[in-house]
Amino acid sequence: MAKVLVTGHFNGIGKYIYDKCVASGHTVKGVDILDDTQWDLSSPEDREWLLEQYGHYDVFVNNAYELDLTTKMSTQNQLLQLFLDAWADTNKYIISIGSTAGLKRPQKDLKMKKYSLDKERHTKLIHNWRKTKPNGPNVCNFNFGFYVKPDNEPKTALLGQDVSDYVSQLDRAEMHDYGDYIVNLLNDRESIWIDEIYVDLPDQDNNRNRFIKDYGVA
Repeated sequence: MAKVLVTGHFNGIGKYIYDKCVASGHTVKGVDILDDTQWDLSSPEDREWLLEQYGHYDVFVNNAYELDLTTKMSTQNQLLQLFLDAWADTNKYIISIGSTAGLKRPQKDLKMKKYSLDKERHTKLIHNWRKTKPNGPNVCNFNFGFYVKPDNEPKTALLGQDVSDYVSQLDRAEMHDYGDYIVNLLNDRESIWIDEIYVDLPDQDNNRNRFIKDYGVA
C-alpha cells in the first residue's frame, strides 16, 4: 500500500480518485480549497507547505487546476514543477492530470483557447523534464476528454456559458470511466508503467470534430 496525496479531492475526478484509493487500502491525504484545509493552489506559500508536509509520500496525484488568465503557467503546472524538482532521482510516482484539449487550440472562445494552451504546456513540461532528469520521479501524463459532471458539482469557470451549454450536449464519458483507469494505474505501478496516455471513448472523435467545426482550432 502507498501513501497518496490528491489535490482537488472535494469533487469531480479528484473526489473519485480519493475515495477509490481509500477503498483500496492506501493511506490518502486530500487537500482542496473547498474543504476544511482551505488549501489555496494559487498561493506559493501553500504549495511549499504542501511539499513540506507530504513530500515523504509515495504518490502525488496532481489533479487540482486553476488557470490564472494573466500568467503563462497554471498554478497546477507550478506545483508539478515543484514536486518534480523535489523528487528528482527518486522512484516516487506522479500522476499529473492533463487533457485531450492540449491537442487542439480552439480559436473562437478565449478561455478555452488559453486552457488548451496551458494543457499543451503541461505536456511539454513533462517531456522537457524527461530529457534532463531521466532518473525519476516516475511521471504519468494522464490526458482525458469530456466527461459528465455530477449534478451537484458546479460548472467550471474555465468555459463560457455558451461553450458549457454546447459541451453538455455532446456524448461524454462518465467520471468513473476515467477515474477507474487512473486508480488502476496507481495500484499496478510496480508491475506496469505508462509514461503518457490519452483516453477517450470510441465516439469522442465525433465530439472533437464537432467542437473543432464549431469553434475552430489553431
